[in-house]
Amino acid sequence: MGVIPTRLTVQVCNGLCGVVEEGSNFIITGHLEYMLGFFGIPMAGSLVTVDVSGLVSGTFQVNTDNNGNFAIGLTAPNSTGSISVNAQYNGNAEFDASSASTTVPVVTQQEYSKLMQQKELGQIIQYAIIGIIMASIGVTLGVVFSR
Repeated sequence: MGVIPTRLTVQVCNGLCGVVEEGSNFIITGHLEYMLGFFGIPMAGSLVTVDVSGLVSGTFQVNTDNNGNFAIGLTAPNSTGSISVNAQYNGNAEFDASSASTTVPVVTQQEYSKLMQQKELGQIIQYAIIGIIMASIGVTLGVVFSR
């Protein structure tokens, strides 16, 4: 259709991305850009159609903001299962069409709490590793500059 390639991304988040807690509010976010070589340039004011199916369903049409982003807020039911999201940019004479999809599980509050704890533990470990690396750099620099 168009001559300039585009890239569309989509994700589902509610504190964690890629998983939703039953009965909670969550956000479907996405980003649309056209490709200039390896570089993506945000596409403002472009219409994206988002189909949601599974425990939550509906079709939404949203326009991207000045940064090529869009967001849709929804609420998960009080049951477990999955939610599938398919986003589509239809393109035009100038820009190619593109699409993106994801499916996320809807989990119990207990499962979600465990995942949040794992995320927090992962961040603690990440900060500890950064601290060790920075301390090691400091020791190395101290040795170099003390000579």
